[in-house]
Amino acid sequence: MLNPATHYDRNQPNEFTNVIIICQQRGVKTLIRMRNNTMIFPVFKKAEDETCVDAFFTEDYKYCWNLDGTSITSSDYDMMEIVK
Repeated sequence: MLNPATHYDRNQPNEFTNVIIICQQRGVKTLIRMRNNTMIFPVFKKAEDETCVDAFFTEDYKYCWNLDGTSITSSDYDMMEIVK
């Protein structure tokens, strides 16, 4: 039996991250709780050129996520819940 999580593309937005993108397009910051319970306001950024990829960051670039909300650096930083 295959783990269904292995079939998801981390570089594609999902329902959760689409909400963040839509809110940002409307000028609304979205408060997110990470797996380690830290609260952050992620920002979606389009790739600047073909050497970059679309991704989420905090404004200070302390944290970075794939388009599915998983952390690039540690699972402790995965986006888990939209708080507000």
